[in-house]
Amino acid sequence: MKKKVTEFPFASARRITPQEVAAAGEAVKEQFGIEPPKRGRPAKDENER
Repeated sequence: MKKKVTEFPFASARRITPQEVAAAGEAVKEQFGIEPPKRGRPAKDENER
């Protein structure tokens, strides 16, 4: 019998593509009716530059 894996196999995992990220965002938007928040650092205002 095979031993049960208790951790995610990070060594054999792959990164998801930007197209997959966009498709997941569209699915959330369609299914729940909410816009997923934008990720990353917010842009500076003009007077802060």
